[in-house]
Amino acid sequence: MAEAVEPYALYIHIPWCEKKCPYCDFNSHESHGEIAEVHYLAALVKDLESELEYENFNAALAKVKIQ
Repeated sequence: MAEAVEPYALYIHIPWCEKKCPYCDFNSHESHGEIAEVHYLAALVKDLESELEYENFNAALAKVKIQ
């Protein structure tokens, strides 16, 4: 019988902000000009796809946090 696997959470960090909030302690940077979000998201998807191929994800995804 397969071992029970706990659900997991996925945290996605978007490191650019229009303005850095004074209370924020996340690794983020104010944008100065155009943000390369298309390239960042493409790299993020590629990274997630490679992890899915490498890891054995038998667990359910319980939550997704995008910060």
